[in-house]
Amino acid sequence: MADVPLNARGTSAAEAMVQSAAAAEAGTRVGAWPSQARAWYTLNVLTFAMMFSFLDRQIMTLMIGPIKGDWHLSDTQVSVLIGLAFVCIYAFSSLPIARLADSASRKIIIGVGIAFWSLMTAFCGLAQNYWQLFIARMGVGAGESTISPATYSILTDSFPRDKLAMATGYLGLGVSFGTGFALIAGGQVIGLVRHMHDTIIPGLGVLHPWQWAFVIVGLPGLLVALLVHLTVKEPARRGRIRTQGPGARAKDSMPIGQALKYIVDDWPCFGPIFIGMAVRSLGLGAAAWLPEFFVRTYHWSMPDIGLAQGLILLVASPAGVWLGGRLSERWTRQNMWDCNMRLAIITSLIALPTGILYPLSPSPWLALGLMTFNSFLVSVGAGPGAAALQLIVPNQMRGQINSLNLLIFNFAFAFAPTFVALLTDFVFHKESDLRYSIMLVALLINPLSIFITWLGLKAYGRSAKRAHEQFV
Repeated sequence: MADVPLNARGTSAAEAMVQSAAAAEAGTRVGAWPSQARAWYTLNVLTFAMMFSFLDRQIMTLMIGPIKGDWHLSDTQVSVLIGLAFVCIYAFSSLPIARLADSASRKIIIGVGIAFWSLMTAFCGLAQNYWQLFIARMGVGAGESTISPATYSILTDSFPRDKLAMATGYLGLGVSFGTGFALIAGGQVIGLVRHMHDTIIPGLGVLHPWQWAFVIVGLPGLLVALLVHLTVKEPARRGRIRTQGPGARAKDSMPIGQALKYIVDDWPCFGPIFIGMAVRSLGLGAAAWLPEFFVRTYHWSMPDIGLAQGLILLVASPAGVWLGGRLSERWTRQNMWDCNMRLAIITSLIALPTGILYPLSPSPWLALGLMTFNSFLVSVGAGPGAAALQLIVPNQMRGQINSLNLLIFNFAFAFAPTFVALLTDFVFHKESDLRYSIMLVALLINPLSIFITWLGLKAYGRSAKRAHEQFV
């Protein structure tokens, strides 16, 4: 048989004609990309919604001291409220919701989720005991399981491949801003209510001052839910894969079994992404203890800690997102297929020393300086890291695979605060040694995460190139 001539991408002329015809057909069927103004408006609204999700999620980290004091809890018991209570229901609700997001209205899913988690955050402030607060935190987790798969799916259908890392990085600002505002606003709210007396509400019970913070930050989310529902428009779905050869139309959705098969068939690529991210989340989860770290190590007040850490996130993160988006855009246009994953690995490697050293800093200002540099570097890789998975997943299963990734991530993330607490309670035996628990987690976890992700870099590059050629 005669050799078949190949083009620069290693594709035969016949295959290239088939792919061009398929792309032309898809372009006619799907239509043009949303206008730049519409895409960026959608991104801004969804980033605002993401900010509120992390505001409601992170507010509890500022209340570790008051909760422990009023209810006489250990570090380990409080860590379960922060992590496990949030994730245990998330695990059961995220997959069916993500399956729905692959075919139904994504903006409705997001809007309903925002309203639900906002109400459950407010209910956290009405809890009368540990288990009522545990159940309310479960409700927050159930509501927040709606936002990520549906949001990433909308963005991938709104921005071209070379712009996606900037968009996902910008969305990541919602995470940073939400955490930052949670620290700043939450710290100020706690500063305002700490001099209040306990409030007795007939038919409900006693509310401690810290409980009002949950009510204050939870209820405004109902307005955000309304904003999403009334103003966000669904983009046309694109990036779908054909299931029966070049001449077949792409299905609108696929069952979870096919999504799992898609992952297993390309396990050298997906395995390091999923496992590396799960391991990394153990290190990220230690951030839940940062406010308490400043209290115990440097004797700062909670309002001062919230302001300082919040400003770091509000300043360092946007700069990192901008740089990461520009680098990804440049390298993507050069057809460097693994550029998004490569950026995430490089920035994590550079940030490694700062994560280990800041808990050991002799002064709070040096600790804050190292944390600022760390936040900047993490933000450089955050957008490309999030975009990397979106680009290799077909539209019909994008929500489900994102949900599986987040499920694995969040299970590990749920254990992370408890991991730190167990080290403090049972290894170092002193609350004042929290700094050594945080340092040890960074020393053990972060290098392992980088190594695991690096193992899949070549396989990811091949998968990204193949997805670009085959998706329509």
